Amino acid sequence: MTQTTEREFKTLITKAQFNQIKNEHPTALTVHQTNYYFELPDQQLRQQGLALRIRQFAADAEQTLKVPTNSAQRTLIEITEPLSLDVAEQLVQQQTIQPDGPIMTYFNEQALNWPALTIWGYSTTERTIFNAPQGQLMLDQTSFPDQFVDYELELEVTDFQTARPYFEQLVQHYSIKLTPVINKIQRASQHQAH
Repeated sequence: MTQTTEREFKTLITKAQFNQIKNEHPTALTVHQTNYYFELPDQQLRQQGLALRIRQFAADAEQTLKVPTNSAQRTLIEITEPLSLDVAEQLVQQQTIQPDGPIMTYFNEQALNWPALTIWGYSTTERTIFNAPQGQLMLDQTSFPDQFVDYELELEVTDFQTARPYFEQLVQHYSIKLTPVINKIQRASQHQAH
């Protein structure tokens, strides 16, 4: 289990910008992942600003709960538990989460009715990751069930203030028009197949 504070700069980018940045970093690591998104009746998780997912990679998986902080900056606490691929596939089929561990503890402490969890959607992302001077830079190409694809640039940082000039320089260098980003879970809710 890991618990991290997520601080990030994000913007949507065009396919051409995605390809340009990716081509300029040919040694970057690329991973494929499928995210399954959970919710409770009456959107209880969303109403509390929570996000719950199981993410499957090629050889393993994880379940993550994102919990908002009171910070004015884009800051979340992420509670992540590793899963084997077999366990993750079973949990997805049963539309539930691992029955022990810190995420279940959080659900019980908050009196959230975890047996009522359901998976309402998914998305698939090709993520390219490389280290940048001020943090970890990620390029995401995300495909949704309705065939919609979007592209995102994300910089995860530890210090928001010192990283801001680097992100602004990056955006200017690639002529990126900053576009407010709603998170992938919200985007997925707009692009499920009907």
